[in-house]
Amino acid sequence: MINRRRDFKKLRPTLSITFIMAVVVFIFLSCSHFQSVQLESQKKNWPKEALRGANVSTSASVEDLHHFAKNWGGKVVRVLHLSPLSNEPPYLINEKVLADMYRTSSRALDEGLAVVFAPGVAMEDNDLFFSKKEYQAAFVEFWKEVALHFKNEKRIIAYDLMNEPHDKLAREQWSDYARELTKAIRSIDDRHSIIVEAPEWSWPSGFAFLKPTGDSNTIYSFHTYAPNEFTVQKSDKGFLTATEEEWKKRIYPGSVLEGELWNKATMEKKLAPVFEFANKNNVTIWCGEFGTTRWSKGAATWLQDMIDIFEAHKIGWAYYSYREWHAMDLEMRPDAKNIKTERKDNEFVQLLKKSYAK
Repeated sequence: MINRRRDFKKLRPTLSITFIMAVVVFIFLSCSHFQSVQLESQKKNWPKEALRGANVSTSASVEDLHHFAKNWGGKVVRVLHLSPLSNEPPYLINEKVLADMYRTSSRALDEGLAVVFAPGVAMEDNDLFFSKKEYQAAFVEFWKEVALHFKNEKRIIAYDLMNEPHDKLAREQWSDYARELTKAIRSIDDRHSIIVEAPEWSWPSGFAFLKPTGDSNTIYSFHTYAPNEFTVQKSDKGFLTATEEEWKKRIYPGSVLEGELWNKATMEKKLAPVFEFANKNNVTIWCGEFGTTRWSKGAATWLQDMIDIFEAHKIGWAYYSYREWHAMDLEMRPDAKNIKTERKDNEFVQLLKKSYAK
């Protein structure tokens, strides 16, 4: 009779090694599958094709968002609010504002739109924010709460870390702080894309002060309204203060504004720091805001030239803004200077619809 117990003892080391190797292979294959799922989900979260859309406020209704998605054909909305945190210690979250941002985001997602969740902070004094560690810590906690809210959302959400970081301390501190915010979000949500804007109000010039965070699922964003004398009819008194005589002489293209002759080539030159940053760091770029007052002379040409540049560089974009600030509400009458009017389909709307359809 064969002593099976003895023979099993002889075989046990071999069986143990075989078993361990099988377990290792299983774990490896499982991890590989998990990683492939993660990579696939990240790829789907922010599509390779350029996302084109518009900015909206939390006042956007279900009807507004439905119209934008189904009638205009927009693909993404940037849900913007400038003050979800108190400016005073202990820098508490404004729960009503946050609830409004969640509600608008949910409505947009239900319409099949991608969402860029974009809070501002201390917009009137960014140096105040960057000089207060408690304020910065409170914003980290804000983003942790947002990440917890959206971490299981399978539809497209991107976290725009801070709307238009600006002032002196932002130039010095924003890159490191953006890494801190990214780390906080990634401790909770490693799926959804993050958007990092440049300092200097997110203008292209701000890329000189920006360093990549090292996160592979991050998009870098800029805003452009150049030249302000044209797009917001600026004078020494501020936005929308150009006189009748002044704004009628400010024609695009061909006018000398802010010391330069403005045309499509000038636009391209002003955006060069954005393209250089993207090429140097091999990162994805997105334009989070651009726009012009609808009564500006040559507004449609300015708009088309800007979009053409984005398209040539395969950059997605969000027009500012859809049914929010009346001066750039393109459904209102182009000839009605600085007043609200009824909304109608017009050349501006047709221009955007054509661009969204690409």
